[in-house]
Amino acid sequence: MNKTIKLTLTDLQTNHHQQIVTELPLTLGRSKGKNAVVLAHPMISGQHAQLTHDGRALWIEDLESKNGTQLNGRFIAGKVPISPRDELLAGPYQLQAEIVDEDAELKTNIPTSFQFETVMEDQINVSN
Repeated sequence: MNKTIKLTLTDLQTNHHQQIVTELPLTLGRSKGKNAVVLAHPMISGQHAQLTHDGRALWIEDLESKNGTQLNGRFIAGKVPISPRDELLAGPYQLQAEIVDEDAELKTNIPTSFQFETVMEDQINVSN
């Protein structure tokens, strides 16, 4: 059974926030069609990072992105465990992720896609 997460995305340039609820595994990156969350910004690699769950913990993995992924202010290499209190950075985006229980999942409208407008007219698209 796939885990469901609530992902909060913040554009640090505009302070615009967006929350989505979606299933894991989840790949973030610039390439449409290859990622569940598309972050159309030049500092984001084609396939930048991946969120997974191993049955015990939530993990983030930098997928050898050009500009890296930060966890609490430090660049990560490979796969590291994360908690809802952790601050993740990918390019100009701050991310926070937490596992959502089944009851919360049933109460939440899970979008099939959305756009995240920024000053630079970048977009974030989500596809399940």
